[in-house]
Amino acid sequence: MDRYREIGDLLRSQLDESREAYDRAKLDFKRISGEIPGILPHPDGSRLLENAARVQSAAIQAYVASLRRFNDFLINGTVPKDMEDPRKKPASSESAEDEGSSEEIA
Repeated sequence: MDRYREIGDLLRSQLDESREAYDRAKLDFKRISGEIPGILPHPDGSRLLENAARVQSAAIQAYVASLRRFNDFLINGTVPKDMEDPRKKPASSESAEDEGSSEEIA
């Protein structure tokens, strides 16, 4: 399997995992918010809802980041910095800074 396909498969896998985590967090938030008025005492219910909202927010941020990385790779051929070939070194530190935080595969 060539490097391009390996990176694409890994990014797709990360995207799928982050989407599943977001879906779970969204369902948990809906479930908890539906229980608050009747079942849980006010202080505990509020704290539980706040925590669920934080988890959902973090999950959507991770999903959006995965989606951006995947799309940037597919559309522009940009390899995320953490997936660059460690044996490959930039020509100079100035050119690496000018190019941003990723390498492109032709």
